Amino acid sequence: MTRAALRMRAASALQAPPRARAAGSVDARIESIRARIAPGSFDLLSLDVFDTVVWRMVPEPTDVAFLVADRLREAGALHPSSSRESFAGERWRSEKRAREQGSNPEVDLETIYAAFPAGFLR
Repeated sequence: MTRAALRMRAASALQAPPRARAAGSVDARIESIRARIAPGSFDLLSLDVFDTVVWRMVPEPTDVAFLVADRLREAGALHPSSSRESFAGERWRSEKRAREQGSNPEVDLETIYAAFPAGFLR
């Protein structure tokens, strides 16, 4: 299959509606997680998931930072003087700082957001 055909196939997959699941086909682990977060006891839920498991709706993994900035702004958690571009740039710089400060090159989201400058987020 050519690259052009692969791109067209991927583009059509993005537009296709999700397939309906048969009753009872949802993994019990997912139902357990859904039950824990459904009551709305969290203001913000940030998950780190392998991108091979989830179909990203953005061209590059780093583009997710722009979507996070939009959601933070909608929730009133992003300082009004911060643009989505400034948030994304700071997210990438914070991850770099977190990686440089730790002994492990892999860092979790908690460590990355702990490296954010004070006052950037509300």
